[in-house]
Amino acid sequence: MNAIPHIAISIALLTACSTTAVKEPDTSPWDAFGYRGMAGEVNRLAGEGSLNCGIHNHLDVNDPVNSHMTIADSRACVKSAIGTQTPFRYGSVRIPVDSYLFDALVLTASGKYWSIKYDSMLDGSDAQRFVERCNDVKIDYKSLQYEGIGCEAIREDEWQDAVK
Repeated sequence: MNAIPHIAISIALLTACSTTAVKEPDTSPWDAFGYRGMAGEVNRLAGEGSLNCGIHNHLDVNDPVNSHMTIADSRACVKSAIGTQTPFRYGSVRIPVDSYLFDALVLTASGKYWSIKYDSMLDGSDAQRFVERCNDVKIDYKSLQYEGIGCEAIREDEWQDAVK
């Protein structure tokens, strides 16, 4: 799988979320997020009616496409959802060191946080998925990076059951 087209598409990914009037954005930007099918899995896990707190591209914060969904909009959406324990989904694209990292954070109706990370080398090789279910999260609201608290790694069969 070549990650470059996915990254190019991901740069254009942004959705809307507001703390006052939630307007469900077009879900097609999530369709190009990460690996094929990741969007559907994240959406099913978050559940129908969950808040879409968008995807923020950290690869180029000055990219004009980010004006459609600022980090401030995503920050407000995530903060509000966590404060009210409203199910939500939020995604980001980063380059931690030498790979692309597609990172989705989900709060489900059961009150569990899920971290879904898809990491692939810049050339698209060595792709890996890491899934954890956490009791809580610690969030740096400035960067919207998070750390799971009380997490357990999820096996592939558990993941497939969770996103059916």
